[in-house]
Amino acid sequence: MASINTNSHTVTFLRTPTGITWVALIAVTLVSWWIGTDHGLDDPTAAAALVLGMGIVKIYLIGMEFMELRHADPRLRTAFTGYCALLAVGLIGMLVIL
Repeated sequence: MASINTNSHTVTFLRTPTGITWVALIAVTLVSWWIGTDHGLDDPTAAAALVLGMGIVKIYLIGMEFMELRHADPRLRTAFTGYCALLAVGLIGMLVIL
């Protein structure tokens, strides 16, 4: 009987852009959870701004990889990148100012 190595499929998946993005999303989620549960920073405004920023990075990664915007028309990619930047500036700006 032949031995089936299921780990090779996992390793192959983790070397693809989708796999790398998936691991990055998990890492960002864990770090933002750690910071958001009073483990990271003493300043709550800075912690909230950092968590918001990480959330926007996750939006960008999901849009580029899983919605396949990295293969889309450059104008659409630019519009999405601009949206993420404006969202970051707007949300973090409101958090700091208000």
